[in-house]
This record gives sequence, C-alpha cells and structure tokens, in this order.
Amino acid sequence: MLKIKQSLIVIMLFQLLTLSGVALCADEKGDWPDILNVGLIEGGREPYYWLDSEKQIPEGFYIDVMRGITEDTGIRFNYYFVPQARIRLYMRLGLFNLEPGIAESWRQETEEVNHSVYSEPFLILHEAIVSHAPLNPDASSLQDLPPGRVCQVLGFSGKDNRGHEEIIVITDLQSLKMIGRGRCDYAVMPLDVASYLSSQLKIKVYFSQPLKRHLLSLRLDRQFEYLLPDINRSLVKMWESGYMEELIKRYGIQSMETNELNSLAMAGLPASY
Repeated sequence: MLKIKQSLIVIMLFQLLTLSGVALCADEKGDWPDILNVGLIEGGREPYYWLDSEKQIPEGFYIDVMRGITEDTGIRFNYYFVPQARIRLYMRLGLFNLEPGIAESWRQETEEVNHSVYSEPFLILHEAIVSHAPLNPDASSLQDLPPGRVCQVLGFSGKDNRGHEEIIVITDLQSLKMIGRGRCDYAVMPLDVASYLSSQLKIKVYFSQPLKRHLLSLRLDRQFEYLLPDINRSLVKMWESGYMEELIKRYGIQSMETNELNSLAMAGLPASY
C-alpha cells in the first residue's frame, strides 16, 4: 500500500510539473539512451543560467558546460525552471536527476546524502554580502553587521539571518532590485551573480569580502552514478582543450580561481576537496 501511495504521489507531481507552464528545453544531440532532467531556479541565476525569452532555450555558463558534455559523451539533458524550494523535493522524488553547481555540503539531509553522487568540481564560488551602503570591511557574516532587512531567496539556507528581519524573495534578481530600492539592506549571494546583475541593472551596490568558498559540481541522482566516469572525463577534457577558460571569459566569471581549479580537474581530486 505504501509503495502504491508513493507511486501515485510521484505521478501526480510529475503531471503537475509538466502541465504547470514550466519551461522545458531538450538538447537533442547525441544518441545516449539517458536523458537527464535538470532542475534550474525559476527566473535564472545569471551568468550561470537563464531562459532566453525569445528563443525559449536556456543559456549561460552551466548550460554551455553541459552542452560540452553532450557533445563529448552523447548524454542529453532536459531543463526545467522551477522555484528553488521545489528542486530539492523533485530530486528526492526522482522527478529531477541532476542539479548543477552544487557543493556537497549544501545537501546534507539524510535522504539527499543517500541518493546523491557528485561530479568533479568545475567552479569555485565565493559568497559575499551585498548592500546599498558601504559595509564594515571586517565583516565575516551578517552577524557582524547592524540589524537590518535581509533579502532571502526561498529554498536557500538563512541560518545566518538571526537578528535581522528576513524578507523572502524568489530570485537573486529580486534581491538586488530590492536592495537598489532600499527595501532590503543586505543579501548574501555569489560574487559572480551580484557583479553580473548589478551591472545589468546599472545599480550601485557594495560587496563584503568573500565569506565562504565552495567547490561546485554536478549533483546526480545515485541511480545515474554509472555516468560519472564519462562526465568527469568530459570536464577534464574541457580544461585540457581550453574550452572551460573560454567560457569563463565569455560569461565574465569573476570568482573563478582558474589555475587552482584547473589543477584540481587534472589531478582528478574528489568534489569534497
């Protein structure tokens, strides 16, 4: 009875996912029998990924990395844009098979640990505090700053927001718009995202020193663990060919420590490094 109930829940959620206007884009290249469903945050996370409004296809750094994997291995991907809070749920239910740009330390719930495997790291990410006013240069967390309003993206951890008023938003873009209008005082996000979006919005914001450093990988459902050797070889090949560095320059990735990450990829070190 329990298995039947679980199956019905999965079927209902899949129907909801496919009928709810979620953007779906398939990379049709290659003849690999597996097509992995990839969860992306609704509204995008530029420059890592976004949905091209005219072509209705995903673009960005992560997308081109996965296109490189498709070209090299034939593994194909479907891309779904949903709110961040749903991505972890759909990964647990098996509706999504891959979540790009994830640090293993971010997914430590028991079920996530048991059902996840990770590729070699392909990006070094630095988080920082963003504000509409100059920040204390010695601040190493929100706890070091005067009480204020923190824009918090739904589905991300807000454990460091204690002592601040939390304002829930859906995307980093909303966070920066709120900061630009003075409706939020702080937000924590990747330096790449903050730099890219503030430039696009033409708003002046202030950054703290980098707070945390994360090695990001492709997170896969464990049932697709057999794909990891091919995916990892493809990622290393992208470094060897210069393709990865070309993407870094194309998308203006600023928090990439290229030489260090290149060395990690060549050495085949684990994503938990």
